[in-house]
Amino acid sequence: MALGRSGAFVNERRTSMEMCGVKLFKGGLPLPFDAKAVSGRMKGKRVELAVDMGVGKGACVFLTCDFSYDYVKINADYTT
Repeated sequence: MALGRSGAFVNERRTSMEMCGVKLFKGGLPLPFDAKAVSGRMKGKRVELAVDMGVGKGACVFLTCDFSYDYVKINADYTT
């Protein structure tokens, strides 16, 4: 959702995303995945999210830190 609303140029038909090594989207469409398994992988010290916007060969890396308890609590109430 954040990628789509970011204003960045995205080729939806070529967009893919994976989290903790599990492919979640391909060709802009959601893929079946084991939510419990992905949730388990997200409990590690490092959570990697890879997004291919389908528009070129550029790359970047963002590093962030643990979010506050309240931020996680608010955003844990739903899935999209």
